Amino acid sequence: LDKAKQFVEQHLTTKPNDGPLQLFYANLLLKSDKQKSIEMFSQLLSKEPENVAVLNSLAWTLLETNKLAEATSHIEKAMTLAPRNPDVLDTYGAVLLASGKVDQAIQKFEDSLKVRPDHAPVLLNYADALIKKGEKDKAKTILDKISGDKSVSAAQVSALKAKLN
Repeated sequence: LDKAKQFVEQHLTTKPNDGPLQLFYANLLLKSDKQKSIEMFSQLLSKEPENVAVLNSLAWTLLETNKLAEATSHIEKAMTLAPRNPDVLDTYGAVLLASGKVDQAIQKFEDSLKVRPDHAPVLLNYADALIKKGEKDKAKTILDKISGDKSVSAAQVSALKAKLN
């Protein structure tokens, strides 16, 4: 991973306007340097203000860094551009959930799952919302279904299962 980052950083010094590579790099930084990732997504957004993938990724990263107002602004713009995109619906649901709007969040997760059923990351967020609403039996069924799925963290599933008691 470090070699990939070095390669991309070196390439971006010679071609700083390589949008697809900037997007790749911003996503690569998500785990190691969220602030730098936010900066990269913001730079991309200044060049392509209607890029749904960038809006969505920026909103998610802002949400993860507790910048809820900014996350809301970006995901709402993404929703106007791509109201049926399952990734955008999932991120919007997560932003709504963080804002305490549980019922609206549940609706967005359900809308996302209509487009892409059985998508474990969305099911994880959906289960979280159901727990917050008090629908623990339904959440348990979902968590049991996604346990062991490699696209979600076992620690996240376990943390939500602990909330069922």
